[in-house]
Amino acid sequence: MPHYLATFTQKDGEHEYLERMVFEAKTLEEARSLALAECFEYGDEAEGLYLSYQDGQTSVELEGIQEITAAEYQTILKLRLT
Repeated sequence: MPHYLATFTQKDGEHEYLERMVFEAKTLEEARSLALAECFEYGDEAEGLYLSYQDGQTSVELEGIQEITAAEYQTILKLRLT
């Protein structure tokens, strides 16, 4: 099954951070849907979401998503980037 690298912008009011997550999905559309499910706005507790501090003071936006090769995925795993 293909792997996709999603890039997010996480904002905490004063600072912005670039975050990335890898998703396993059958299609780009499915991967985008999974990535969008990780996004939230200021004020949301966003309980259970990976990038949430659950304090209502952060937001996460999806910036982009792209398919990665099996070799790229293995490199990410070897470097423990996920």
